[in-house]
Amino acid sequence: GLPTPTPLAAGTIYHMGAKEQLLTNEMILSDDPTERPKDAAECGRLYLGLLFPTPVERTQVLPLPQKDQRPTSATAHLLGITTTAPFTYYWGSGWSRADIPDFPTWRTHAETTLRRLKNPIHIK
Repeated sequence: GLPTPTPLAAGTIYHMGAKEQLLTNEMILSDDPTERPKDAAECGRLYLGLLFPTPVERTQVLPLPQKDQRPTSATAHLLGITTTAPFTYYWGSGWSRADIPDFPTWRTHAETTLRRLKNPIHIK
């Protein structure tokens, strides 16, 4: 119901110590070392993602000001930005100590989920 095109955004945090990220107009994926990156072997890694069934116009890494960054803290936001309304996105996560052992597995899971969202099964 917006009277004019309005920028809309969805995103996730990006922490110091993160090893991988992927930004496309259909998805944002990253890994997250949790609050104890030195203990990743014990604590595991989190994998974060946003899926955009209708592609966003652009993605952006928005760094936080240096004064706001602390060790093991956030360094940036990963954003998907669009003016298309309605704006639908899906957010999810995985954990290396459960069913997502690494970033390539997380990417495959995200790509499969997005493909299913774009092509749902219709039963008559």
